Amino acid sequence: MRKMRQAIVTFWKDFAYGIHAGNAIRHGLPVPARRGDPVHAAYLDGRDVRWQAVFDREIAAAGTDGRRRLLALFETLRVCTEDPALTGCTFAGVPPTGPFSHQVIQRHEDTLSDRMTELAAEAGAPDPAALAGHLLLVFRTAALLHETGARPTAVAEAAATAAGLIDSHLTVPAGTTGYRATART
Repeated sequence: MRKMRQAIVTFWKDFAYGIHAGNAIRHGLPVPARRGDPVHAAYLDGRDVRWQAVFDREIAAAGTDGRRRLLALFETLRVCTEDPALTGCTFAGVPPTGPFSHQVIQRHEDTLSDRMTELAAEAGAPDPAALAGHLLLVFRTAALLHETGARPTAVAEAAATAAGLIDSHLTVPAGTTGYRATART
């Protein structure tokens, strides 16, 4: 009976730590070190599931237009930053608290990178990996600026920047960088 009670107490302590760690991350506070990394990882896994669901919905809403499907990433960012229930679903600035949470964060990043590269290829980008990398850089920067409150308009600015990047990458011949130099006269 004593072992069972101890196990229950330990479970609730770990559960409470996971909630505390999740709230700390959502509000930009440091996560206290503790053996609750598996619980923190479970919390992050839940965030990843919510993120993927919103991202999938926005991609589907974009229909078959490759440009709009690429911009679905930024629509997902807008949705996540406007809905308090989804706050922090972008993983912006999330520190891993141990090996389990590190795996979840890395899996999220790898999945997002692969998905954006696939969308860029479907849209006809000459270099899908380069376009995906550029879009993810803009996305992560906007997410961090929004999370910190440093730039309230970062999400809208990121979407406009992404649209320009997509247009420049989709209108250049294969084998070029996607950037056009302007000549001074």
